[in-house]
Amino acid sequence: MEVTETRYVGTAEAAEILGVEVPRITRWRRSGRMPPAVKELAATPVWRREDVEILARHGEWKVSHTRSGRPPKEKPFNGTGEAAEHIGEILGRKVDKSQIGRWRRAGVFPEPSFRLQATPVWEDKALNAFVASRPVKAA
Repeated sequence: MEVTETRYVGTAEAAEILGVEVPRITRWRRSGRMPPAVKELAATPVWRREDVEILARHGEWKVSHTRSGRPPKEKPFNGTGEAAEHIGEILGRKVDKSQIGRWRRAGVFPEPSFRLQATPVWEDKALNAFVASRPVKAA
């Protein structure tokens, strides 16, 4: 099941919500106009959709505009490269992105929690469950 509307957005989705081109998002990030990203994936920064919508409504982003009145916390998200690193750290060996692809094609890797454009994104808990379900290899 693929989720089309998520609570999180990448650069392309943020640009669409704000009605601007992607390069403008990059400039706004450098100037501090964009809200803080909750995670930096290799492919894209990730923002809470709510924060980007606040920017769209108010023309600026301020912590005071959020429901909690606090800046967003970093979330345990992983793109393919980060997923390979995360699993490798748990297993104590190098796992590269191509291994993730092989596991996905074999149907043994979990479906992404959500997608940002073409980037599949997994939560830590899904990756931890995957590793826990793998048979232990003798050394």
